[in-house]
Amino acid sequence: MENKDQPKTGLDIDIVDRLKVLEKMKEKGYNPYPYEFDKSNDVKEIVNDPNKFMDKYVKITGRVYSIRKHGGIVFYDIKEEGYRIQVVIKKDITKNFDDAFEFIQRGDIIGVYGKVGKTKAGELSVFAEDWIILTKALISLPDQWYGFSDVEERYRKRYLDLLMNDEVRKYFEIRFKTISYVRKYFENLGI
Repeated sequence: MENKDQPKTGLDIDIVDRLKVLEKMKEKGYNPYPYEFDKSNDVKEIVNDPNKFMDKYVKITGRVYSIRKHGGIVFYDIKEEGYRIQVVIKKDITKNFDDAFEFIQRGDIIGVYGKVGKTKAGELSVFAEDWIILTKALISLPDQWYGFSDVEERYRKRYLDLLMNDEVRKYFEIRFKTISYVRKYFENLGI
């Protein structure tokens, strides 16, 4: 039996806050889980060959890992398949800036349409003209600065470990490729 007088934990409060944001989105007519988004490029392509995409429009997707707000500008660090890029949302160029400011949170998967460029600090970025939340996360990611380092927690929540730790993700990719290679080798031998 649940004790109603028991104080709520940080996780419970976070979920309640995110559910409130989800309801506000629905009230404003946003679909928090759309079924379609036509992306034109991968973050990996842009990061690996930024000169090819400089001053060109792209449509990318990624999970929001960090948010920095400075007046009329919001910086989002998004990752896709282990590659990170910064998305810049500015009040004067982004459609529905106030809604982006209010609704996009850490852990959400977003789609962005915008021009690739560099910020004044020289950081490779996509300057968003339009955005969409593709998946609203109801549980926030662990803080990126303090990390996800408790060994027991990492093994219990392997999915989160793969999201937060690029080294672990790369290890699993190498392991998968090695097993796949060995399997194909023996299949070719007829064993």
